[in-house]
Amino acid sequence: MTRRRTAQLPLERTAPRQARAELADFDHGLPTERLCDAELLLSELVSNAVKYGDGDIDVIFERDDGRFRTEVVDQGNGFIAALRERNDRHTPGGWGLPLVQTLSDRWGAHEGSTHVWFEFAL
Repeated sequence: MTRRRTAQLPLERTAPRQARAELADFDHGLPTERLCDAELLLSELVSNAVKYGDGDIDVIFERDDGRFRTEVVDQGNGFIAALRERNDRHTPGGWGLPLVQTLSDRWGAHEGSTHVWFEFAL
């Protein structure tokens, strides 16, 4: 049985907190350590949407067949999902996508959009 929830969040600095609250209310099936990873990745992607996006933010949670998936979509102009090489560890920012790549089982971005997703196996 597929479980799915979509939440629309305003493009405001409180959006990451609101997104985590939506995740907490969803039947995600994640063990505690993976829930912490999901909260971090969700916060990073929603923060990016607030910083660089446009319009409302849609957050989609889906659980089915042994996987949990999160999608974050805003109405921005899109980006290239390239991971930046981090030579200067003292420069703030730029860690969102490397964290998504490291902590998730799978992730991606729809080309030419601001639609990013990540998955965990359950």
